[in-house]
Amino acid sequence: MSYDEIGPYQANFDDLRHLHQPSLGRSQKCAILVRGLDPYIEYRDLLDQIRNTGRIFHIRIIRPHEYGPNDTAQARIVMWDVRSRKNLQIKLDSPEFGYQHPRVRHEYDSYCIPPRPRNISTDSRVIRLKGTYGLVCRDTIYENLSNAEFFYYPVDITDPIQEGESHYITDVIFASYHNLAQTAYGIFGDIYRNKGVTVSFGVDPCVPLEE
Repeated sequence: MSYDEIGPYQANFDDLRHLHQPSLGRSQKCAILVRGLDPYIEYRDLLDQIRNTGRIFHIRIIRPHEYGPNDTAQARIVMWDVRSRKNLQIKLDSPEFGYQHPRVRHEYDSYCIPPRPRNISTDSRVIRLKGTYGLVCRDTIYENLSNAEFFYYPVDITDPIQEGESHYITDVIFASYHNLAQTAYGIFGDIYRNKGVTVSFGVDPCVPLEE
């Protein structure tokens, strides 16, 4: 199962109706639609290019064949807050990003995360597992995810980092929080219940280092 693998979803990955608010002013919107991307761009590549912007609630790469005759891909990126959306716009307008995608352009999208006090939630697209090596190593995690019904999500798994004599920490990084890490958190909770493994949300790699 690779980071860019897309298949059936346990929940409707694309259903953002609860966030769709066309009447919102630009200053309130948390989403950007990016056009003109390489048609074969992978989630890992796009996410690496928008680091240091903020927490990502939802990201979806739309291939050319999905929206009509075109030779470029699009990406819908929904951030957790307006500040992160502004950071994303700055990143997309940077010469570095434009050099890699000379035809790229972006526009506001009519999606917004419901207002909430800052830092009220630690939820992210990263799930952190802490336990003995055999339970949190890559092979075990891949096996557990493969056995989960209809679970084919974009995922990346870090190498376990030892903490103490017998415990290791592994981060499982999904493309989105929305319906991906969000659903996997519950699945991991069931798999590791009463096995001495702590399941929590980790820090999104796209969050600026100073936060």
